[in-house]
Amino acid sequence: MRQAALALEVGKELEGLDPIAQHPAIEFATRARYIAPDGSRPKSDWPAPHAPYKPWFEHWFDSRVGDHRTVVYGHWARMNLVLRPKLRGLDTGCVWGGKLSAWIAEEDRIVQVDAAKAYAKYEE
Repeated sequence: MRQAALALEVGKELEGLDPIAQHPAIEFATRARYIAPDGSRPKSDWPAPHAPYKPWFEHWFDSRVGDHRTVVYGHWARMNLVLRPKLRGLDTGCVWGGKLSAWIAEEDRIVQVDAAKAYAKYEE
């Protein structure tokens, strides 16, 4: 399946799939950060790649003009807290000693608590 189709129809593609199973739609939804207009991904997402790549959500919004839903995502700590119209990025690096963030949708409010401690790769 082409990645462009996955970028534009990820919700439909994921419906009914086993979240643990290997599937191109699951891989794309959980791993894509930067994509090109055709849905292709760069070899690396750090440092941030140059054009034609841009964050996946910019393409998503381009394809859904008039859609009033808010997209909430995580697993992108380098972006930190992202608060844009119809977009909430909640990864604020808790595992690295940052904050744990939550969005209260009914109030459109962010709540944060400090991490108890930073992740240690090797603990006894």
